[in-house]
Amino acid sequence: MPALKVSDKEMKNRILLGSLENRMKIMGYDKDDMAQRIGMPYSTLCSRLRHPGKFRLDELQALFSVLKMPDDEREKLGREVM
Repeated sequence: MPALKVSDKEMKNRILLGSLENRMKIMGYDKDDMAQRIGMPYSTLCSRLRHPGKFRLDELQALFSVLKMPDDEREKLGREVM
């Protein structure tokens, strides 16, 4: 069966997830650590990571803050996924 083209929405989700997961690894955090640090239940964080379109702005801001993501990287990511 031929491979299907990945939709733009799916590609944007992959970019966001890849950036978050990469930064988490760099900072040495796993999902449980991140959930505790941003004050979110572990199950909710896992759900958001499976369906990144459901992240709320305040949740993303908390993630970026804990991950100490530089402003230029935030802006670049925002341009790519919006």
